[in-house]
Amino acid sequence: MSKKSKSTYSQTNPITPIQNQNLNQNQNPRIRHKLRQILAAVLSLQGWKQKSLLFLLGGLSVLGLAPIFFFPIWFITIPVVIYYLANASCLRQAWWIGWWWGWGFFVFGLYWTAYALLQEADKFAWMVPFSVLGVPAFIAIFPAVACLLVHYARRWLHDPVLLFIVFYTALEYGRTYLFTGFPWNLLGYSLGFHVVMLQGAAWVGIHGLGLLALCAYALPAYALLSLPKRMWVPAVFGVVTLACLTGVGMVRLMHSNTGNTPSIHLRLVQGNIPQNIKWDSQMRLGIVEKHLRMSNLPGSEKITHLIWSETAVPFVLNQYSPLHEIIAGALPDNVHLITGGIRLISGATESQDKLWNTMFVLNGTGEVEGHYDKTHLVPFGEYVPMRALLPFIDKITHGMGDFEIGTGPKTISVPNTPPFSGLVCYEGIFPQESVNKDLRPSWLVNITNDAWFGTSSGPYQHFHMVRVRAIEQGLPLVRVANSGISGVFDAYGRIRASLGLNKTGIINASLPNALAPTLYARFGDKFYGLLSVLLLVCAYYVGKNR
Repeated sequence: MSKKSKSTYSQTNPITPIQNQNLNQNQNPRIRHKLRQILAAVLSLQGWKQKSLLFLLGGLSVLGLAPIFFFPIWFITIPVVIYYLANASCLRQAWWIGWWWGWGFFVFGLYWTAYALLQEADKFAWMVPFSVLGVPAFIAIFPAVACLLVHYARRWLHDPVLLFIVFYTALEYGRTYLFTGFPWNLLGYSLGFHVVMLQGAAWVGIHGLGLLALCAYALPAYALLSLPKRMWVPAVFGVVTLACLTGVGMVRLMHSNTGNTPSIHLRLVQGNIPQNIKWDSQMRLGIVEKHLRMSNLPGSEKITHLIWSETAVPFVLNQYSPLHEIIAGALPDNVHLITGGIRLISGATESQDKLWNTMFVLNGTGEVEGHYDKTHLVPFGEYVPMRALLPFIDKITHGMGDFEIGTGPKTISVPNTPPFSGLVCYEGIFPQESVNKDLRPSWLVNITNDAWFGTSSGPYQHFHMVRVRAIEQGLPLVRVANSGISGVFDAYGRIRASLGLNKTGIINASLPNALAPTLYARFGDKFYGLLSVLLLVCAYYVGKNR
């Protein structure tokens, strides 16, 4: 092409930035129109289509929790649920909106429970549908009741968004304590994508964080419902409060105490023992010997405290004397061993024996200096509820009898060891049951066996939930899991050291300093309750002249 023809072509077919801008402006309305059509179609769904979508939205919400922490998903799922709820015509419809969303949330959030049943598939595989579908169906009652209350309360308070915020978190609080309690995957844990966002737990606890986070996640619902801007005020107040707590949290971390407890040197032993051999009579002694070898790996001369996982010693530790001799022969006299094992008090007959899932503290001579019996037992895992009505069901863990219930949070005090509170397995997810308030410990020790749950989201969820107890109490927390994830948290919830899932190894670490009791440690969930009342009062005055 000649220069002249090039010139003519450029003049007759000019492509300028202005033209590109006009092209984009022409396309944007089309895109926005298409998005509006999709949104309108979603919001207009009825019947089984709406229920299916709610189930899916509940499942997608799990992406906002560990290990993915894709928290923006909440800004989509929660507003759609609130929109459907605001347009519910009766209590029954409101109930099913909450139930279908909750069922999806708990099915996808708790699917990993099936892994435990498949460890002995010949005995427990038949229970998988009940575990994966039935248990979530029962727990979904909590969000269903929350939605029921929202619909009922709208005759006095017209703001469905704020009512959902308050009642949803109130029912999460109820889920923490009712029916033995199961506060797994509370909404506040969605802020665990960064430790700064969790610092507010030191003042308002995990339930308070959930309330404030939900204020943010629910804001788009005001736009979907075209509510007057003055009705946004209470939720905006909650978001501002969360922002303030986050800002204070940043300052808190900037001026944090990064010191360690003098003369205390820890070694965490993650044995990674497969669950299918753990209670094999021919393997049990070898399991103990493996833990002892790892305990004596190079660098052990500085160690003052060894910590093994839940039931790392697969024996009745308080009655098997040869085991004490083996431990005494392998460990230095100045070392304390904190480990999980079984405690037995024999009865007149075998059926009268009493068993506890116990955390033991042994000195270097193999003598038991202290112990803590697990208090919050896992239903069907460690005991069978209503056994008289369900004689055909065995508990999942090893042994024929049910475990006994311990006496509650206990501060263990032994020589040359800062007093600590023991948390066995999932006891670390209960906010108000981590310490004895009458005798405050200096640190928290959580031992668990998450090998039951394989390579799933369960161990990650467990790890990130337990770290919040450190922030709430202002205490360092040491966690040892048989197959991971083990770690050391300081009193701000920062991870000082960790060892990943399905890894065999040790962690050598110092014990971080404890802080003065936090507001949450002193007053518990009172500030969460106060925030809920303030939001309701604010909503009443904003909406009374509607």
